Amino acid sequence: MKSNILWSLLALLMLTGCTPGGTTSSGSESEDDSSYSSDNGTGSVVDPGTTTWVSSHNQGRACLDCHGPGGEESFRSGGTVYTTLNGTASNQYASGYKIRLVLDNTQTINYSSGRGTGNSHTSDSRLSSSYTYTAQVVDSSGNVVNASAVNSHDYTRVDCNRCHTSAGSNTAPGRIVSYSYTGGNSGGTTGGTTGGTTGGTTTTASPFVETVMPLLVTYCQGCHGNNGKFSVTTPALTYDNIAANNFVDTVNVDLSPLLTKASGNNHGGGTILPVNGSVYLSLRNWIAQGADGNTTGGTTTGGSNGGAVSFSASVMPVVTSNCKACHGSSGNFSVTTTGATYSNITGNGFVNTSAADASLLLTKASGTNHGGGTILPSSGVSYQLLRDWINQGALNN
Repeated sequence: MKSNILWSLLALLMLTGCTPGGTTSSGSESEDDSSYSSDNGTGSVVDPGTTTWVSSHNQGRACLDCHGPGGEESFRSGGTVYTTLNGTASNQYASGYKIRLVLDNTQTINYSSGRGTGNSHTSDSRLSSSYTYTAQVVDSSGNVVNASAVNSHDYTRVDCNRCHTSAGSNTAPGRIVSYSYTGGNSGGTTGGTTGGTTGGTTTTASPFVETVMPLLVTYCQGCHGNNGKFSVTTPALTYDNIAANNFVDTVNVDLSPLLTKASGNNHGGGTILPVNGSVYLSLRNWIAQGADGNTTGGTTTGGSNGGAVSFSASVMPVVTSNCKACHGSSGNFSVTTTGATYSNITGNGFVNTSAADASLLLTKASGTNHGGGTILPSSGVSYQLLRDWINQGALNN
């Protein structure tokens, strides 16, 4: 009898947590109350439409409302990583991703995983100092998959979910997400794949060209060349092929053949992209946002650079799809793993952060003293992306 009572009390304690409330005096919102009505503590729910169990603990809430000074299990900063900018549901929490900060003195603060899927937090005392930070999202291997504008955060911007709501507030573009994307505000967590600003006109990359096409070339072109219903050739022809053969479904995103086949369903090549991996989620987000078919890029007047250009999420796909065929694992310029490629490019003088246009990475790619001729025209969005990365300091981000 006593044993049963003790077990009942223990179960009750485990299920007790910070109960979601409405709008607080500190400004947290109540827009997603219905989505989190069951997230009253540590527990598990079935991811809708799947058999995946998701750890649930107040995802999307302003963490410091409960975990601030004097609160339960207090810490200094915390937030939730999602798979979509306007995420509200449990199947949009990004499993395996955490937040990391790079201080203006190049030191880093690595967050610990929280109790709910997608949650992470830190108690690092440097967050109460005068440092400014670059916010990053890293995957389970420590690779940076998304980053804010450089040094865009400080100690006043550490309760991440307060600004990174499903609609975005205080210049944040929406949720913190597990992929790099085009556009966004200077204060938000964005991947930044926008071109440089000249005379008030910003060259803006096409999401298909800069994000999707490099992934298709890297993971699909080996088998799906210029043949069959799904073929990867030029950006324009590849997109036309995808659209004409219904490989994407913008209404039922997860049923898109581009995703189901890549993840191993009815695919002769087996599993190419594991579900919830960073590459899979990049493709999924492109479809969820309407599967933009712009294959030329565009221009917008005014504005400024859309954020820090990530080497791992933006530069690496460009050099992989355009350079790896000739520059494999040999020579002064070789494209292999992300870390080795970065070391190779920066260690052998291929970038010049003082004079970006003189960088060998750019001059050779645009055809100057290059045996392979012109690979990236200087007017193209891929060239501009590499140029922006160099101008931003050629960071290993």
